[in-house]
Amino acid sequence: MPEENKIEALCARIIDDAKSEAKRISDEAVTEVGKIVSMGDARIEQLHDEYEKKRAEQALEIKERSRMNAQLEGRKLLLKKKREILDSVYEKAYTELLNLKGDERYDLLIGLLKREALGDEHVLPAKSDAKLIEKAVEELNSKDGMKLKVGRPISSFDGGFLLRSKDFDKNCSLSALIDEARQVTEMETAELLFG
Repeated sequence: MPEENKIEALCARIIDDAKSEAKRISDEAVTEVGKIVSMGDARIEQLHDEYEKKRAEQALEIKERSRMNAQLEGRKLLLKKKREILDSVYEKAYTELLNLKGDERYDLLIGLLKREALGDEHVLPAKSDAKLIEKAVEELNSKDGMKLKVGRPISSFDGGFLLRSKDFDKNCSLSALIDEARQVTEMETAELLFG
């Protein structure tokens, strides 16, 4: 069922509930009026006016509350859909990173090593990137004078590597890369997507 239909159905249900509640209140008012008929026409008229005013106020209050609830539910639904769209954008970016092959994958990994490594860490590659990381470490050690060492591959990483030194561990997996990018760009991405 399209989201607009869900919102319309929700609004219709809330309005029907409000009508039922207004009818119940009206029925109660009529019953009370019947009980006091013996009090005299003037008193009955006075009480009728009071009950009618109260019924109208309550009906208006119920209708307004229902409208506000429908708007709130609509905003919640819209926010949920926007979150799903943002999630799918970053999931697609993550999938595209995972699917990089050959020179593109190598360029990503060596660029990440250049950006993150200080020069004397152990590089523990993801199992899927072990050969490319070894090649990148050899290149950086020979051309840039780094003293990186390749450690045992990590099977729990989806791609990328872990930098380990005596002072720190730095997660440079592809999922960590996407998480970092999301923290930096999510507001801007949402603005671009949703205005």
